[in-house]
Amino acid sequence: MVRRSQAQANVAEADTPSSGKRRKVEQQKEGIARPSQDGQPAADTFQPRHDHLWFSDGNVVVAAKGMNFKMHAGILSWNSGVFKVLLDGAQADGGGAETWEGCRVLRVEDDGTSLAELFMVLYDGGRSGFFDWKKSIELFHLREITLLALRYKIQHIVDEAVARLEHLFPTTFTPDRLGVNSFIEGIEDFPVSIVDVEHLVAVIDLARRIDSENPPAFIATALYHCVNLNVRYLFDVIPFDGGAVALSPADRDLCLAKADSMLLYGYVVRQPVTGALEKPLCPNKTCHAALQSVVCKWIRTKAFMDYCPLAAVSVDLEQPSPDHPDRKICKGCKTGLQDAIEQQQRQVFEGLGKLFKISTWPAPIQA
Repeated sequence: MVRRSQAQANVAEADTPSSGKRRKVEQQKEGIARPSQDGQPAADTFQPRHDHLWFSDGNVVVAAKGMNFKMHAGILSWNSGVFKVLLDGAQADGGGAETWEGCRVLRVEDDGTSLAELFMVLYDGGRSGFFDWKKSIELFHLREITLLALRYKIQHIVDEAVARLEHLFPTTFTPDRLGVNSFIEGIEDFPVSIVDVEHLVAVIDLARRIDSENPPAFIATALYHCVNLNVRYLFDVIPFDGGAVALSPADRDLCLAKADSMLLYGYVVRQPVTGALEKPLCPNKTCHAALQSVVCKWIRTKAFMDYCPLAAVSVDLEQPSPDHPDRKICKGCKTGLQDAIEQQQRQVFEGLGKLFKISTWPAPIQA
């Protein structure tokens, strides 16, 4: 796969006046186009043919590795900047372009099975489920299609992938989607299925492939979760979909460097409760005892030592201690503390972009 910047460079080079021979050489260097065969292909060439993507009225043959497609040049050109350049180049070559039964031929280096997935989304995204959020897509499938869409400059498919991932890694403060490992498979209505927590590395890698310098904003939330990963996942090469992914050294160092910040934020988020022990919010001794039970639970479970300041802290104010079920926080104190905790978490969340150096992170909305 080539990165988006490589595909853009490919387009820019192909847009400059050059001979057909030079264009073919440049395409081969980029790994998109393969050299054509001498003469006209035999009638039994382009086997196997895809069952659904070999259209009788197609006017361009796309020959990939292990699979062939008879497609419509207009649809490919309209949706893909790279296919537009390849097709315009074939037309400019005139008699030098490879043809078969009146169809232009494009030979590409991509795996035919993967390319078929992209074409199915391109032609019929609704029925394939890619644009239907009622159908969850597994991360490896989403990543495969997105990388091909980047390669061929199909922006609306990339945008859809980003939108799906933003649901798991929100860019607006959404407390119920910011808990520990809240992106893992099993939560209802998630448009992307992530099975293992370490596959978070593949999400960050994909964001960097979309744009290495200005990645989509969801990467900030993904990096926040990554700080909470077992440290070995920050260094290891993670097996993923028959291949492997790893954090870049820069992202790994960023996660390691921000661990102390996350610990500090954990204290800050819980400060309204610990502060209420020193300065009670009400004269009710039972309420004060209940707050003591909450803090004792945090100490016992080492909550002050985790790296997830955006986790569901307020839920502990709802549940009385099993050891002291008669101790309950009064309604006024509970509401006030929950609001104070949420305000602290909102400030932490809004600062993720600056913390992880993500320029695309949305600025806080001023009241």
